[in-house]
Amino acid sequence: MNSKMAGMNIFRELYLCIAVLMVALCTGCISLIGPDPSFSVTIDEAKADLREIREVPLPLERPLVISGGYLDPGTATDRVIRRFEKLTTTPDLVIGTPYFSVGTMETARRRLVEKVEARFPSDDPEWTTQVDLVGISMGGLVARYAQMDNGGAHKRLRINRLFTLSTPHRGAAVAWLPSIDKKQIAMRRGSAFIELMEETAADIEYEMLTYVRLGDGIVGTHNASPLGMPVRWIPNEAFGFSHLGVQNDPRLTLEIIRRLRGEEPPSGGEPSPLPQ
Repeated sequence: MNSKMAGMNIFRELYLCIAVLMVALCTGCISLIGPDPSFSVTIDEAKADLREIREVPLPLERPLVISGGYLDPGTATDRVIRRFEKLTTTPDLVIGTPYFSVGTMETARRRLVEKVEARFPSDDPEWTTQVDLVGISMGGLVARYAQMDNGGAHKRLRINRLFTLSTPHRGAAVAWLPSIDKKQIAMRRGSAFIELMEETAADIEYEMLTYVRLGDGIVGTHNASPLGMPVRWIPNEAFGFSHLGVQNDPRLTLEIIRRLRGEEPPSGGEPSPLPQ
């Protein structure tokens, strides 16, 4: 890559970061709606419960993979990895990957499959080792895509359970912004990629649990789950960035680790409908 092309790529990423942050400032800072009655744990309660879990950690049943979000160079993904490592006696089973340097959804899913295969090799010629995943925003789409049939081009990702955090299953609200980034274009409402996600949602055979914080102006709260699938929601932190901080919310960390441990999660049973 020559210096001119490298400069253009840096400018593009800076533009996207500024655009996303501006939308976040305008639409995703604060939610005045109270908690979902079926997911009413507070941030302080979640932090206290997580401290107890760190004192009595348990092993994971299978590898836990963190599939990173759009524009994350790896720092956010690494923080999530470190957080879950401290909650288990098998930290070597927690891995993850960002997608900042890849150009398309196809190369992103290949990276995810290759990461899992490199750390946990499988003898199955078609499938990777079975894993649980936390998909942060775009990372949830990459995980779903990696599980799909690819015509035998490479192994498919064998998913046991997928937790998606503010994932644009029906497209991202701000993906319409001008861009040459193929990943962003793929996340636009009505794109071929999002149509594929919507058409195949009913055929998902693994367990998928979707989550969102209210006030998410980046993805849009109603886009955070496939059509017809309920989304588990919590209010945003006061003066916090709803979308950009979702992976750090202790309520969602508690929810995921309790489910991985086979314990009663704070979200309880079926979620309440999203507030209008």
